[in-house]
Amino acid sequence: MFENQFQEKNSKLISWMSIYCSFSIFLFSAIALVVPSGFSYGALLLVLGSLVLLRLRFRFFFQRHDWIFVLTFVGYALINVLLNVYHGLLGNAYDKPLRYLLVIPVYFFLISCPPKQSYFWLGLIFGSLGAISIAIYQQFFDSWVIIGGRSTGFLNAIQFGDIAVLLAGLLLTGILYIYHSKKQIFVLIFFSAMALITSFLSFSRGGWLALPVVFYVLYIGADAQVRKKITLCACLFFTITIIIFFLLPESNLLKIRITTTASEVSTYLRHDINENTSTSTRIEMWKNGIEAFKARPILGWGNLDSIMSAFPSQWEKLKLLDDFNHLHNEYIDVLAKKGLVGFIVLMATYLVPLCYFADLMRTRQADTMHFAAAGIVLILCVMIFGLTQCFLAHNSGTMVFVFYLVIIKAYCRNIILSRNLKD
Repeated sequence: MFENQFQEKNSKLISWMSIYCSFSIFLFSAIALVVPSGFSYGALLLVLGSLVLLRLRFRFFFQRHDWIFVLTFVGYALINVLLNVYHGLLGNAYDKPLRYLLVIPVYFFLISCPPKQSYFWLGLIFGSLGAISIAIYQQFFDSWVIIGGRSTGFLNAIQFGDIAVLLAGLLLTGILYIYHSKKQIFVLIFFSAMALITSFLSFSRGGWLALPVVFYVLYIGADAQVRKKITLCACLFFTITIIIFFLLPESNLLKIRITTTASEVSTYLRHDINENTSTSTRIEMWKNGIEAFKARPILGWGNLDSIMSAFPSQWEKLKLLDDFNHLHNEYIDVLAKKGLVGFIVLMATYLVPLCYFADLMRTRQADTMHFAAAGIVLILCVMIFGLTQCFLAHNSGTMVFVFYLVIIKAYCRNIILSRNLKD
């Protein structure tokens, strides 16, 4: 709860800023995959909007979970900055940790000028529509930008596909709030399907691992009647997907990428690394990363260049394949570069808010169930993306994760506050 003596005098400004806030959230999702650095525009508006707090001079009285939430972000940024200083890294290494500090005033802004819930879902709908439009356009009308037949949007194919899966997952959580409206459910399912098709056109296999988790979260969050429908929809989805897969011609790129995974693993087991086996290359990088972690388990090596210099023979073949800057696994990458200290703060940024959303879901309050589920889906999806990709090593990954996290958390807090005031 927070006290605000200035609020009545500035009610008109707060009303306008709530609209501004809502539009910024809409824009954040709506153009995330549609224009270059699309995820930055809505985020920038939120950061600029947070400057209004200097004029309104709010006095915030945080609850315990607010302090824990904010201090988790502060701790992540501070520890990573100190690790960067210890390893003598250059200025660009400080960019991503400092973004975790940047969203703190945004969180204050979102709980001071509560945005409308509808703008969050509309943004996801328009974002999914824009993503599928870009993916189809690149596949059929602008194929010169396609790399290996994969739609990339304005990112690399993996980030593009993963963020599309995330948009789909977040859209589906809305069903937990509007399950009484068949028309609205159809809209959410339709546009989430558009986002999933976008991911399929990117042919980024790692992100698809998150889909069973999304359905499971929906199942846990739904009541008994809706659970049956979700179970049926999930079974139909995976059955249809399997049937379509077997009906696809052998020349189809999607089928090729899936069926070659087993052969790539087999290639690695034969100790044969080449440019056509992305799976075996990843496994070799993970192996090298674990060896680097064992050599410096507490604080790590700082960056991949230091690891390569310390273990030149292990990276001799890999360096011929690509100019790698991460290990294609969030957890091994952090362990190798920042040691156990960095790994602990990374897991804290995942698990602390995850526990909050899980506790909120367990209350079974209808007004917060959808946003609690959205928070869980966000965190679990990003954690799963990290198994085969350093999602947070990219600007797009960091921005999408931290801004969605504070947006969803703020929605939950505002709903709870409004409920308490009515009581």
